Amino acid sequence: RKGKAKTQEASSSLRLNRQQLAISEQDHRELDELRKQKRELSAKEDELISMELELKKYEKELQSRYRVGADRESTEVELQKSRVRLLRLEQELTEK
Repeated sequence: RKGKAKTQEASSSLRLNRQQLAISEQDHRELDELRKQKRELSAKEDELISMELELKKYEKELQSRYRVGADRESTEVELQKSRVRLLRLEQELTEK
């Protein structure tokens, strides 16, 4: 009887080890899949950071263009004022 009980215990223990091993293999597959997903997310994050930097560069370029445009407009206003003043001075000279 003792031999039979030990054999059953060993058999039962072997089944448990196999189940644990099977779970362990499944855990390893899931872990590998999670690592793969983590790498993919990391790559996408790097891509987004790169796109964000590119966008900031483009925004600065647009701001620079806008400033140039604003400077051009203020210069044109000053030029127009100078032209009006010149016309007045010419009129004053021709009247005298």
